[in-house]
Amino acid sequence: MTKRINNRIRKLAAAGLVAASAAAMPAIVRAQAAQGDAVAATPLDELRAKFLKLDSDGDGRVTCEEYVDPHRGGQFEDAAREEAARADGDGDGVLTLAEFLATPHGAAPPEVEFGVLDADGNGRLTRDEFLAPSSQYARRERFFNADRDGDGELTLEEFLAPAEEWRPHIRARYLMRDVNNDGRMSKEEYYTPLIGGQWEEAGRSEAEIFDADGDGIISLFEFAMGQIWNLNDQELLSVFDSNSDGHLSRLEFIRRRPQDKWFEAAVEFLRRDANGDNVLTLDELATGQEPVCIDPVLELARERLAAFDADWSRADRDGDGRVSRSDWPSAAAARCLGRCGGLAFDVWDINRDGSVSREELERIVMASHSVVRMDGAPLRTPAGVVVNWAFIDAKDRNRDNRITLMEYSSPSGGMNAAREFNEFDADRNGVLDDVELIHGLRFAINTCWDFCRLDTDLDGQLTGAELENGAQEWQKKMTPRIIAAFDADGDNRLSFREYRMTPFANPLIEWYDAARYRDVDGDGRLSWEEFHPQDAPQFMDVSRIVFDGFDVDRDGRLSTKEFDFQWDISRAPAQIAFAALDRNEDGWLKIDDVPNLERPAGNDPGEKIRWEERVMQIEDALATADADGDGVVSFKEFEKHRQLVAAAMLGQPIPRPTLAAGVIRDGLGNWRFPALVVANVLMLIGLGWFVLRRET
Repeated sequence: MTKRINNRIRKLAAAGLVAASAAAMPAIVRAQAAQGDAVAATPLDELRAKFLKLDSDGDGRVTCEEYVDPHRGGQFEDAAREEAARADGDGDGVLTLAEFLATPHGAAPPEVEFGVLDADGNGRLTRDEFLAPSSQYARRERFFNADRDGDGELTLEEFLAPAEEWRPHIRARYLMRDVNNDGRMSKEEYYTPLIGGQWEEAGRSEAEIFDADGDGIISLFEFAMGQIWNLNDQELLSVFDSNSDGHLSRLEFIRRRPQDKWFEAAVEFLRRDANGDNVLTLDELATGQEPVCIDPVLELARERLAAFDADWSRADRDGDGRVSRSDWPSAAAARCLGRCGGLAFDVWDINRDGSVSREELERIVMASHSVVRMDGAPLRTPAGVVVNWAFIDAKDRNRDNRITLMEYSSPSGGMNAAREFNEFDADRNGVLDDVELIHGLRFAINTCWDFCRLDTDLDGQLTGAELENGAQEWQKKMTPRIIAAFDADGDNRLSFREYRMTPFANPLIEWYDAARYRDVDGDGRLSWEEFHPQDAPQFMDVSRIVFDGFDVDRDGRLSTKEFDFQWDISRAPAQIAFAALDRNEDGWLKIDDVPNLERPAGNDPGEKIRWEERVMQIEDALATADADGDGVVSFKEFEKHRQLVAAAMLGQPIPRPTLAAGVIRDGLGNWRFPALVVANVLMLIGLGWFVLRRET
């Protein structure tokens, strides 16, 4: 009997109906083939025997009717007929051995099933080979679920692996619905598996949403975008990497999405670009990890600690992780650790035990660079959030690093203060603590989000125009200086790395309040000691970063053109005062050097009168100082009329002694101002009369 069955199988193999190369068959099948009838029947033999037993006419094929014959007239006849029809994938009324596998009678171990399906015997199943028994969707799903590497073929390992152990690749999930195998998914193919079920209507709606361009075809990219939340990092890379270079450029990550998703994608790109090189690697894309964006302030703190490591190790003679006062390497600390390196030993010894531990060293360096507070609470997160300590400090009146409702509501909390406070107070204990402060929208800024808000074209670079248009009202005066101060590579734009060094991205101190910075020695410039007079380590080095940034001419002091601060022009050297007023640096003073002197755009008569008064004062002061009548004021002319010219150009009251002494030349001030007042009064009277006449 066995010999007769083997002969039939040889005929089937010769006819191409059973294809199985010995080299590609599982080991058990190859062993049986090599040893012939001497080996006990294998699962493959048993399967073939079952198949040929149904071949009643011995033609090497099993028709659907032959499959039904054993059950004809019995209670299972209808079930057998349905089984045969389901297994007959090509609908020709004949079951091949591969199709027989799909029936209950043809159930076989997976190794045997693999060998039968592998028509060309190369040890890999193509889609067509696998689907040979049936083209039904359920079998397509099984193939693509098993195709772990998404290469369109199944190895024996993939074929045998339990499906529940992993999730199929996005390409596999796409192709499993491509029933006509044209490499594209139509909207109809998307919802075909759901027809007749409870999710059919939802599937039809999803198909409309996924087809973003409305062409009736859901591309792989559209399919992926519809479930981007469900993509892993490998899938993200494969879908977005249009040039297949193994990483995602900014353009690939952002612009391949629908335009209404660009801003969100730009923020996410910054959050994940850990090294700031404007491309995302597979590691940076890793969706299971917390995003880590570029933070040059934190980098600087770590670099300085690393530079100090060797000196620390030498000073820590006994290796206990502590350095005594006598061993403290003060010179090395000052050389390596930035401004905080020059602090006295007692400042480093936080717990006053007579030594500095490694923890104390790192705490002060990180606090100085605004990474943490002195108590260790974080001020920055890896995802680009920075605590708005300037705002918190203004509210925290008792300096306990917490904010009560009363503190939040005063001095100007606004009408919605109580509602906002309750939104931030997650644990409802009436106090905002560290965790609540860092997550409150008013207590912290998201630097990635803020940068993208300013970067209107989302090219990853901020121009002067973008800064000017997007800056907050309190940032406006500083905005024109920002690019010159922090543009490290000199391209006249700010990258995200450069932006993170600016005051805009470090709201730790009230950088914008000119009254906070005073020229104490009256030299007309701001020294480092005047800029940061505190001896405490908190924010010392981040302040130095800002100071050095604005010190564009690198002279170690800030001029009024580099930074806004309080100074007395009458005390400052004349040369510095003249340079401060000479905005365009042409060596002459004229009305064009006066900032913010544009004519009012509104219709407020009072505002226009005040503007005209100021213009007249400036013109008169400059005319008085212009001894040679050339229309500009030189430095020598300025020296003689310094108080008058400076007051007029800065919008300050004109010195009364100067007026009493008749300094204003040719009596210009004696008639122009009264004439201006009379003219404006007459204009107002005329306007009022015109309005009244129209009403009557």
